Amino acid sequence: MKKIVNIALLMAMGLFLNSCYYDAFPEVEIPGPGIEVPVEDVSYATDIAPLWAKCIGCHTSSLGLNLKENAYTNLLKKVVVPQKSAESRLYTYFSGNGHLDAIGVTLKANQIALIKSWIDEGALNN
Repeated sequence: MKKIVNIALLMAMGLFLNSCYYDAFPEVEIPGPGIEVPVEDVSYATDIAPLWAKCIGCHTSSLGLNLKENAYTNLLKKVVVPQKSAESRLYTYFSGNGHLDAIGVTLKANQIALIKSWIDEGALNN
């Protein structure tokens, strides 16, 4: 009797799992939040530098891109091309989400837009 119950249970689980195989969830388009970014005068000190608080735990001198000490200088040397956000590795990392999602750290769309504006304005240390 126990063997029959186990076989019936196994068959029921197989049927249940197989019945969900071809079901697909409909694609739902999620509207993005309105992004309000200052068009000009993005400040490194007040708008950009605070974003690195999430990053300084990993990005220290041992990793190559030190965001703990001399972050501005290090960014310009390695990952920022002033006035060219599309050519700046900093912006492409954030907009592509590859690097950040891999470690569980993300920025909001308006924060990424701030970085883009800052770079396009010349990446000034203001």
